[in-house]
Amino acid sequence: MGSEANQITRYTLAILAFFLGLLATHLLAIHSHCWEGLNPYCLIRWDSGLYLDIARNGHTLVPCPDDPSKWCGNAGWAPLYPFMVRGLACLIPGHSLEWSSVLVAWSGLLASFLLVSHMNKGKNARTLIGQLAVLLLAPGSIYFYAAFPLSWTLFFTLGLYHGLSKHSIVWVWISSIALMWIYSIGFVFLGLLFLLGLYCYSIDEPSPLKHLSAQAFMAAGLSFLALLGYEYMSTGHWNATFMVQAKYGHTLNQPLKFMGIHAERLINSWSGIQRFIELQHFGIWVFLLVLAIQKPMYQSHTLIKFSALALLLLWALPYGASPDVALYRNAALGAAFWMILLNQHKPSLRWAFLLYFGICWGPMAVLFFQSILI
Repeated sequence: MGSEANQITRYTLAILAFFLGLLATHLLAIHSHCWEGLNPYCLIRWDSGLYLDIARNGHTLVPCPDDPSKWCGNAGWAPLYPFMVRGLACLIPGHSLEWSSVLVAWSGLLASFLLVSHMNKGKNARTLIGQLAVLLLAPGSIYFYAAFPLSWTLFFTLGLYHGLSKHSIVWVWISSIALMWIYSIGFVFLGLLFLLGLYCYSIDEPSPLKHLSAQAFMAAGLSFLALLGYEYMSTGHWNATFMVQAKYGHTLNQPLKFMGIHAERLINSWSGIQRFIELQHFGIWVFLLVLAIQKPMYQSHTLIKFSALALLLLWALPYGASPDVALYRNAALGAAFWMILLNQHKPSLRWAFLLYFGICWGPMAVLFFQSILI
């Protein structure tokens, strides 16, 4: 009876956290003069339109009207979220794609919170509250409520970690497959899983994780090949995603190359609300450094090292791609790993994290509703 009551308490906390996030999002939308609050009108911004276009028309790839040597269309954005949006709209007669896009995003966030509660089985409620708080206030988390696939990216990232830590091949396969299709940068996980498997074999990691890391890489690899096949069938080009993204001129650079540009933007915007964009960016670097100093990766469990590397790459790669990459969305990709890593350290570090990014959260949400965040 005690165990069942504890389980109900955990799931209740997850549901309460979910509705708390929705309430905060609603109030900030109104504060930003988007009076519809949680209506899709306020939560569909910028790239949301591309996901809705995929849901309506499938993937498209056409020469750009202003420069036929480059490629335009919606093929540069991952298909799984639009599939889910279209599926929900078909299941509920009279349901608009706009409402479906928002409800799918919310369901991903609720599923993530419930999964975190499940992962905390046997732990005290304080630990769960701390982890849910990190997910609520993590950099970029406003996008978990909007018409974007980031809430489901969070869910499958948590699912991958859960599968690897609890030796569940079902979670590992489902999550590895889905991560290739849910967000365009998902292919980074393919490289991360390769490095995890290589590390496990190099140090002769005990067989469950060694076996599961190989399974995860195999599942992700097959899924990525299937995605390329889908792109070929839908557009006639297996590399359609990269063809579309190429027009933005993003390249791989060492991640600190553009830090001076970001610092200049911070100085120039210091008197306005947009300063919180760069305050968030620099705050992420500071907390990454502090985490490394507090507990160096070589002293940690293999999966903690994996989480630290994943968080670093998922932030550093887009940061070094261009000074104009929408880093606020990319920041949300690391939410699960912030939660995992902060759980390994003293509560004071988690409180510092929550305080800093809690201060940034409201202004960043306002900037989102004002369509300043892309």
